[in-house]
Amino acid sequence: MLFSLFIHGIGAIDTAFNYESDIYSLDTAIFAKKPEKRRKMTIILKIPFDLGLMDSSKRGTADAPDIVQEEANDIFLSETGVEWSKKLSWTSVELNKGDFDETSAKIEAAARAALKSDKLIAVGGDHSVSYGVMKAAKDKCKKLIYFDAHLDCQDDFLPPSHEDILRAAISEKIFLPENILVIGVRNFTKEEKKFVEDKKIKVIYANEAFEKGISWLVDEIRSFCKGEKTYISIDIDVVDPAFAPGTGWREPGGLSSRELIFVLQNIAKVSAIQAADIVEISPKFDQNRITARLGAKIISEIATQ
Repeated sequence: MLFSLFIHGIGAIDTAFNYESDIYSLDTAIFAKKPEKRRKMTIILKIPFDLGLMDSSKRGTADAPDIVQEEANDIFLSETGVEWSKKLSWTSVELNKGDFDETSAKIEAAARAALKSDKLIAVGGDHSVSYGVMKAAKDKCKKLIYFDAHLDCQDDFLPPSHEDILRAAISEKIFLPENILVIGVRNFTKEEKKFVEDKKIKVIYANEAFEKGISWLVDEIRSFCKGEKTYISIDIDVVDPAFAPGTGWREPGGLSSRELIFVLQNIAKVSAIQAADIVEISPKFDQNRITARLGAKIISEIATQ
């Protein structure tokens, strides 16, 4: 069987997705109901892959999805009072970690199935997993808001490493440069800076966000979104390591956890978040699961918008 199902006490459905070309439909497998009668759900796609990190000492994000799910089980309501666990389904992608191309294809296939009629949130894994999810969401989302401490425009690798994902999204025309907003950057190379300037990509660097304030940042996002369906990509290192130490790439001077949650809540007021990913949580670098818990909190807020 391609799927094994069991129900958690809080009501969420857990599935294991084993990709095999066009043999199986994710929404049919999970719900087994006629589309017009089944409940609208958010699919949480767990992607335990971290070989997109070239530095093996920084790996460990493949362990994050299960731990984030465990932490999510203890978040009962969203901040808007929604019993969010009853509106989602957790599913895992089974990967061949020795083959980057096949891995990317499997991720894209699983994401495409989930997006047939539902909102999707992918949980990595390193940032390279976002490539397949973004490709699947290309026809669903016009805008990309990219939260990251880095520009991720290093090289032209395909499939991309975690350092190249934004460049790949542009070179493969997944998102047009004018439809990309990058937030929270504070460590980058001169080549990356030139690349985003040449492409005229709007970047809000961390120091600018701090200087002008969170209300200004929200206004900039509102102006950018213009009510369009939006893809949100969140590298947890956008958050200051004081609030999110569990990542391989700690960069001081980031957003607080409260600021990020506030911004995400406000995006949902002006734009439909159709797909999202949260990546680069590394349990081996975490302290008392505070970063995994933040990841779960972020999911609970996006899922209920």
